[in-house]
Amino acid sequence: MPLFGQSEGANTLYIARSSVAGDHQGRIAEFEPVDLDEQRRLPHGESIALDVGDAWHDVFLWNDVAYVGTPEQLWDDLVPVQGDLESRAPLSLLELAVHAGRDEVVRLAPVAFDFVQEKFGGVRARGWRRQFVRQLLETAIRRVLVGREHALTASQAVAVVERTPGVLSIDLPGIFARALLEKEPFQQAFDGIAKLATLLGAELTPLSSDASAVVEQKPEGLTDDPPGPPPKPATPPAQTEALIIADGRRAREIASHLRRGEGDMLPSGSHIHVAASAREWRDLLSRTGFIADVIVIVLDEDDQEPEMLPDLDAFVRRQAAEGALIVVAPALPANHPSRLFDIGAKGSRLPSESHAILDSAIARSPFWWGKSKRSFDRRIADVIALAIVACRSPVVRRELMDRPGGEPTPVLAVGLMPKAGDSETLLDGPGNLRLGSEVSWVSGDPKRSDPAILFSARINPRDVHSYEIESQVLVEGRRRGNRFPEFAARVLAPIFSSRRGAPARAGFRLEQSQVDNSPVSSALSMPDYSTTFTVANAASTPFNLVVTGETPTLDVIETASRAGWRVARYTDTATLRRLADVERPVTFPDEVDIGPVRSHAIHRRLAARGVDQRDVIRISYDLSSEWLDGLPQADRQSARTNLRPMRSATRPYGEPNSDLLLTRDFVLGDQAGASRLRDLLELDSRTKLAARPLKRSADLVRCWTAPPRGFQRYAIVDGAVPVVVVEMRDDEVPVQDLFVIDGDLAVPTLFRSRVFAVWARATLPPASSWMARFSVVNTFGGFPIVPPFRIIQEESAVALVAQGAAQSRLEELTREVNHHIERAVASHPPSGWKAAHRVTDTLPAMAQLNQVILDFYGLPGDADDVVILRRLQQMNAELD
Repeated sequence: MPLFGQSEGANTLYIARSSVAGDHQGRIAEFEPVDLDEQRRLPHGESIALDVGDAWHDVFLWNDVAYVGTPEQLWDDLVPVQGDLESRAPLSLLELAVHAGRDEVVRLAPVAFDFVQEKFGGVRARGWRRQFVRQLLETAIRRVLVGREHALTASQAVAVVERTPGVLSIDLPGIFARALLEKEPFQQAFDGIAKLATLLGAELTPLSSDASAVVEQKPEGLTDDPPGPPPKPATPPAQTEALIIADGRRAREIASHLRRGEGDMLPSGSHIHVAASAREWRDLLSRTGFIADVIVIVLDEDDQEPEMLPDLDAFVRRQAAEGALIVVAPALPANHPSRLFDIGAKGSRLPSESHAILDSAIARSPFWWGKSKRSFDRRIADVIALAIVACRSPVVRRELMDRPGGEPTPVLAVGLMPKAGDSETLLDGPGNLRLGSEVSWVSGDPKRSDPAILFSARINPRDVHSYEIESQVLVEGRRRGNRFPEFAARVLAPIFSSRRGAPARAGFRLEQSQVDNSPVSSALSMPDYSTTFTVANAASTPFNLVVTGETPTLDVIETASRAGWRVARYTDTATLRRLADVERPVTFPDEVDIGPVRSHAIHRRLAARGVDQRDVIRISYDLSSEWLDGLPQADRQSARTNLRPMRSATRPYGEPNSDLLLTRDFVLGDQAGASRLRDLLELDSRTKLAARPLKRSADLVRCWTAPPRGFQRYAIVDGAVPVVVVEMRDDEVPVQDLFVIDGDLAVPTLFRSRVFAVWARATLPPASSWMARFSVVNTFGGFPIVPPFRIIQEESAVALVAQGAAQSRLEELTREVNHHIERAVASHPPSGWKAAHRVTDTLPAMAQLNQVILDFYGLPGDADDVVILRRLQQMNAELD
């Protein structure tokens, strides 16, 4: 607690009393003397003079430093260490944010709850949640009833109970409840506490005049009624904030994120209508008097079968005449920039009337301002959601709708201002960099000197109704024009410059060519989105590099290779970093377009992705032990057979507290012990017990079934190249960051090989996800398998085996590699188990295996990666 004295070094100490007990926003009402044995003095000269009537001041101790001030002052003083606080003391930081009135509460509340839950379990976490909400209610009651004789009694009488999991009810004598309901300030305070409870994973039921009467409710999800059909799309209201029109397959996938309410950039309670099917489009056209503030048309340029175009143009013109702001959002082709940004681009896919083309390409830019761990389509949905917020601002509407006729449609760029300690910022730089993309780039300082900028604005959260994100929204209208070379130069600058912790040899010199002297231009489909650099370094021979906006094909790569050039897409950060490391060999880029891949049905059956965690119930080791210990001996063994260890690419088996998995059918069924398990899980807010259709039933069955007799189950880490293959126990259940393949030693032999690694890297999806993902269809279904390897078809699984004269030699080499891996795993810490598997790259036995396998594929032992990939591409085209 803060202590006070008449002067620095005073012997007599006082404590302050707040005008409202426990209210950090209160005023100092009086000082009372106190006798304390332990005390800590502030350094000389840092004491703060306060008097009765001044704002209440708190003390915040962190890393042996005392911070003193009002909650607002403390928040500002702690900005440099807030990242450390959030990871190590999130409860203290949350409480400070609440009393300082910070919008960061939206982010910090779930972090704090998860922190308590992970440290102490679900029961303690829910207890802390109830206590935290109760303290806030107590303070609100005392604040509202200040000066009333029963204020203290009422605040002490309040209780928060959780009779139904996830539902908090206020237990308070009716006489006090009725007194509070007469006070408007209490209702305002209650609304704020209820929102906080929601962020903590619970619902706070409203206070009634007889608050002690709480109705029991049946836990959500434990119902015997089968799930009904999905609800029909809602009929659009006569007036709505925004309409999303999705034209094309990928456009519909993007719109589905907004339909499900996943666009967390949108204000709460937003009225967004989505028309993403022919029926929804017809229903919309049949409406009379329909008006939208903002209409976003998401166009998929690759879809050649549009469903809505016959009436779309006339509908847009009518809406624009009624005052709707029309924005076109390209769904973005996966392998190249959108052509809708080209000056003069019209075509059949662009409406004749629109106010702006949204720069959705920021979703794959290194300057992306949103959450990095999101899929490509989800990122585009976030851009659209933020654009809707921006387009409801009067400033932006005026700028876009009052432009002179005849001018080309401008590009609308939107983003979020970075915050201090923003972990999602991928590249350092001023806020305007967060609006840079392959199709829209503005440079220069100050920004407004750039003639490409038509207008620039920053929208504060308070300027948009119900907008809950604490960051400012950046909005710019820009003239259309190709400035890809400037954009590419800014992308490469941090990659080829000296980096923190890197040796001095990392200092490259980049020289950008001002003319097109690239020998690969004729092989590119969009040469205007490419630029060339000469890269020089004292430790290596200078080389020429072509940076493109499209995924290079094998033809482009081979053309560049013959000329002694390198080529990479700007999104291919892994390849660009390899080029900046003179000690690492350079192969073909990670992002490569190998054209259409033929996928064989039998080959696709080789691999299954691990279970979707929405199809299973995940419980902790401690909770499972509590459950099993409480079962009768007769039921315990049966229950154990349904409980499986979880295996993932981040949590290797063997950890004593690893989580375990159960099928939903078992947990929600009538099996012995399931009822007791449900009682335990109901108290864990992380567990959702609702019955629902399986997401990937075939994968669940495959992963829950042991491999055929005589075969072993192996797992392949998703997206990892060089490929990591691990041997699994029969009872382990892999989750979705692993693929499973059943077979004999041929599995690690073939799938650890350089041949498969080349194919796996080439079939990773280009610039379409936050993480590398293998594809069952392309990576496994398209991989050619040659003798002596063959596929054995089983009723429940498919196994790979080795045969022929080379079988014994292959097994000998593979066992030697396995032995080296076992030794490496034993000598590495648990967190380095993947690195231990990758020791195979330098093993002589693995080199010999690769030589043998290359020969099986008709390739010389010195074949480079491009030659291997071209051979695999030819063999894939010959698959039956």
